[in-house]
Amino acid sequence: MDRFLEETKEEEESNEDDELKTRQSCPSPIPSEKEIKFEEDSISSTSLNISTCQTADAIQNGIKKENNKISQVPITFFFQASVLPSRGKAVVFTGFEFDESEMLSNVVYSLGGYQVDRAVTGRCTHVITNYPPKRTLNMLRGIARGCWIVSKEWVMKSLECNSWMDEEEFEIDYFLPAIKKARVSQQNGPPFPHRSVFSSCGPIYVGNDCSPPSSELKELISLCGGQLATCTRSAKVVVVGQGKIPASLTHRLANPQFVTEKWILDSISEESLRSFEHPYLVSVPNKRLTSVEPNS
Repeated sequence: MDRFLEETKEEEESNEDDELKTRQSCPSPIPSEKEIKFEEDSISSTSLNISTCQTADAIQNGIKKENNKISQVPITFFFQASVLPSRGKAVVFTGFEFDESEMLSNVVYSLGGYQVDRAVTGRCTHVITNYPPKRTLNMLRGIARGCWIVSKEWVMKSLECNSWMDEEEFEIDYFLPAIKKARVSQQNGPPFPHRSVFSSCGPIYVGNDCSPPSSELKELISLCGGQLATCTRSAKVVVVGQGKIPASLTHRLANPQFVTEKWILDSISEESLRSFEHPYLVSVPNKRLTSVEPNS
């Protein structure tokens, strides 16, 4: 009897061992969503860390992408962007004393529709000049961009009518031939300055001692279809200040035409390329006339 009980006990222990092994070898059942529980603190902290990291990474990646895009934009794009008209229209007064300019500016603001700028830019549509008119830098900028060049009577008559009048009656096209030509060409052409005054004369190099400043002359040349040269060797035309050729240019191999700033200004005023002769042409020193053989 005792032996039978011992065998039965051993058999039960053997079955329990087998059952335990079976449970360990089989995967535990997946609890349902209701059975899954997390501590609230661990959930909030985990979510916050992930969100913060992802946001910071996204911002950094976005900044890098934008910087890469900007670095890949050609430099010509930025110049074109400065040339193209911007939002809003503006007028510029030229040739006026400060007090009169302020009075006319107040009239413009009271009538509405325009801002008043100090210099002609891409958004300028009208250059308003005093009488008698003078050829100022702003007027030439306005011509280069095809703006209306009108007398101050346009503003005063518009004030009397309490609305802007037609500009054509007040256009001073009698003053410079290019005023109406450039404006009509601009109105009938593409929506950006496209003068072609200097398009046929080849690259133009502008010296540093010019008046107006070289930066202003370069802008006018570009607006009027000219190609700018970065050095005298590649230039067909060299604009020199005060009608004097610097000694540093007399030994160059290139053989350009040396002209004064007046050649640029008069060509824009006439809407036609001026000839390379007096009073525009600058004499070249004798030592500059020595011929040089190619590839020497």
